[in-house]
Amino acid sequence: MTARAVYQGRRGITRVELLILLLILVLGLGFLAPWIVQSRSRSRLRVCEQRQVAIYFAFRRQHALTGQLPSYRVNCAGPEEEPFYASWVFPLLPFLALPYTARDTGYDPLDDDRRGPWAELQERFGPQATGIDREEIRRQYIPQLTCTNDPPPDLESGPKRSWLSFVVNTGLPDRRLGQRQGPQLPADWPANGVLLDELDPASRQLPPVTLAAIDAADGLDHTLLLSENMDSGDWTDDAEQRVGFIWVARHNDAAADWGKPLLRFDQQVGDRQGQGVRAYARPSSRHPGGVIAVHASGRSTLLDPNIDYRVYCYLMTSDDSQLQQPGSLDPLPDRSSVSGDQP
Repeated sequence: MTARAVYQGRRGITRVELLILLLILVLGLGFLAPWIVQSRSRSRLRVCEQRQVAIYFAFRRQHALTGQLPSYRVNCAGPEEEPFYASWVFPLLPFLALPYTARDTGYDPLDDDRRGPWAELQERFGPQATGIDREEIRRQYIPQLTCTNDPPPDLESGPKRSWLSFVVNTGLPDRRLGQRQGPQLPADWPANGVLLDELDPASRQLPPVTLAAIDAADGLDHTLLLSENMDSGDWTDDAEQRVGFIWVARHNDAAADWGKPLLRFDQQVGDRQGQGVRAYARPSSRHPGGVIAVHASGRSTLLDPNIDYRVYCYLMTSDDSQLQQPGSLDPLPDRSSVSGDQP
């Protein structure tokens, strides 16, 4: 048999067979697509959880060195300089972007002398910086403070900004000085949350907020410390609603406290992205199934968006037996009926 005869005996792929192969390929991709989407979603959720847990360990290290948790806003400038405020992130900068083991029960923060890559920002923009130089801090983007489902707009092409996806438990909304019963009363009480405004003159007279005090009250595992919020501000902001998440003493669907509305979990997610409006100072995320949060013990959890608001209130407070209205000596309304009129 000649080579030509052998060649002529071979049959190529027909159009029908090609169409069948294409159909099989399309069907295969159709089955794989949801799995790929779910896999990517789970991966992003894990990254956000790992970043929050790492921030918790940064809190542990800061707490071990200073003996207390930081204020939700701090003054970056020296005592003799014009104040320059930033958030709770600033004292944690040396301890960010380092690997931590979430379930390391033997971890001792005092034995950990590592410093992360963002330590230089604290040195660069601290008391030795000039006011003009310090303005540059607002363009310092730190990936470890960003959820992968909440990237800043125009990250690659636009100007950098100090984006923040993770917020801290700041209790009830602070009351301004003119709204308080007296100037000696603080904007909020430690029992109502975790991080206070220690720059408030009246708050300076309060005992420092420590992990030991929370553990002795409601317990570290029953008190929220961190959460996601897709509508928070930047880490160089200092307003409570831009760097923290809050709760209200009375709640009725739209929710209101001190005349300000507060949305429920995941309502209008991203509508005020990066604006840090008080109405949006609540847990929110783009993850399916809930919002990642970390307790004061370091335990991470997925908060159900449909959680009973009273349960959320109890998780926010650090000492239920000592609750008081901010700027007042009056007790809070009974939270067994967290609804109805505004306080």
